[in-house]
Amino acid sequence: FELNVQLTRRGLAPVQSKEISEELYKPVIEWLSDPRWKPSQDILAKAFGDFRNKDWSGAITKSVSALETLLQIQVHNQVGKDVISDLLRIGKERKILSDRPITSAVVRLIENALATIRRASSDAHAKLDDPNREDALLVMNLVIVLMHYCLASFH
Repeated sequence: FELNVQLTRRGLAPVQSKEISEELYKPVIEWLSDPRWKPSQDILAKAFGDFRNKDWSGAITKSVSALETLLQIQVHNQVGKDVISDLLRIGKERKILSDRPITSAVVRLIENALATIRRASSDAHAKLDDPNREDALLVMNLVIVLMHYCLASFH
């Protein structure tokens, strides 16, 4: 039995506060239930599983991969082409994503933070640091924030 989790269609997701759960996680998980986003949803579910199993590096890697997959589908209608920074730029150029100055600045900060953390502590690269629960939770929250930004325009 585990506390501070919420049941989703794809398993258990961590909960830090009611506000974060209600305003960010719940809508994103609901929006990801659309079959179009299934590849991203599947990876995010694995990230939640890694988090529950205390595999902090795996949770970080898979959370960022879920975001990248979502953006690939959103921008190219297929998985496997381009990285997050390029996908965000292309999405703005194609008017798929908002390019408002304040929003763009925040998105750029989050994207840079995710890239730095992923390089330092994920399974995708040689680790420079051993991540902990707080690191993994921060990355998952940042990913959910960016997913909300990406998906809100569709809903």
